[in-house]
Amino acid sequence: MSNLLKKNFNIQKIATYLMKNMLNYDKIDLNKIKAQFSLDDYEVREVLIKLYQDNKIFGKIQSNSDGRTYLVFTIDEIQKKKLKLEEIIDWDLEQFRLLGVTEQDEPRVENLRHLMSNVVEKKENKLEISTSKLREIDQKDLISIEMTVKIIGIKTVTIIGIKNSSDFPASEGKIRLMHDENLTIKPQFDEYPFERKSGEIIINLDELPAKSTKTLRLYVYDILNRQFHINGFFQFRNNKYTMRLIKLEEINVDFNIPEIQPLEGNISDIKAIMRNPEYFKRMQGVGCPNLDCQSMVLPLFHEIMKRYHFSNILKNDKPVPMWFYLGTIESPDGSLEVLAIPQIKNNFFALYVSCKNKDLVATLIHNLVLDFQQHIINRKFYPNDYKLIDLNCVNCQKILETFPPQSTEIKCSKCGYSQIVW
Repeated sequence: MSNLLKKNFNIQKIATYLMKNMLNYDKIDLNKIKAQFSLDDYEVREVLIKLYQDNKIFGKIQSNSDGRTYLVFTIDEIQKKKLKLEEIIDWDLEQFRLLGVTEQDEPRVENLRHLMSNVVEKKENKLEISTSKLREIDQKDLISIEMTVKIIGIKTVTIIGIKNSSDFPASEGKIRLMHDENLTIKPQFDEYPFERKSGEIIINLDELPAKSTKTLRLYVYDILNRQFHINGFFQFRNNKYTMRLIKLEEINVDFNIPEIQPLEGNISDIKAIMRNPEYFKRMQGVGCPNLDCQSMVLPLFHEIMKRYHFSNILKNDKPVPMWFYLGTIESPDGSLEVLAIPQIKNNFFALYVSCKNKDLVATLIHNLVLDFQQHIINRKFYPNDYKLIDLNCVNCQKILETFPPQSTEIKCSKCGYSQIVW
């Protein structure tokens, strides 16, 4: 939903403002309109489209030799009603079919499809000027962006990949992500400035060189009920100095897993799962600051496992504290056996999970650890902002050997990458 509609701007008030300027000037700097009504580049054009729909036509947007963009009041053309929508708006109209909603909260795509169909009918085939050759020249279809959400350890990560396959650079690149207001989004990069607003984050990329790619990572925190959604768009100026928008496919995330049923077994069943190459296996290390791992962690974690209806098969406390749990989950492909082994390693907590479904392994580890974190907060052990520490290497995801002191660098024994985990 655009900011314009969330703020519920008075379109008539904007129209009156433009009319007053028409009486005194032949053009007005677009930045003045934006500043007067707190609009951004997209919203000011959305306003003009809305005014056009209401048969209020004031002029057309044009770039000037001074580097500024103006709304030029073309009185003769307005009086003769010759201006068409594609002549008023300097951006590709296609992007406005994909973003926003109407004031009645109906999908804007439907209204603007109707609008575009009317324009096409009036101009017949005149709008069909974007041939394949033109697309290559103006970079259309040669610049792409993709967004994915992954669980990496106990973190939820949004990964954005941008690719410019054209022979020309793109400029003024900007990513605008809209998300649930309860979420906390933390960019994991220093080279691109960003700004936050309520329910959105705007990342300024500036130039995207020819034949180049960029990858951005953002951590997602404060997820309610293990569900959230993110959408947005990528805005850039192409080599023809035309502003373009590429809509990001909306991602709706749900990390909830089906109910687990208890599964009885013995040590032979556990060994069979651990040795079976068809099972995916993962170990997650977790640092628990100020918590006595040897005596407190496994009994507390056992309370979480009971909530998930796992069967406790064995509690082994010597030489290494290690408790064994079994459960099953029904899937479209049949029943899936799940093995979970919480344990204490070198004074920190580790969780081993094995199952034939790789995504289930990652999601179950993620959910169990975060539930454990909330559990010790609810038990009043620690304040609400208490965080467990991810002790898997950020480079290769192998579990680290020890839980280092705060602000102390540790090197991964597998890949050699040095990191500070907290």
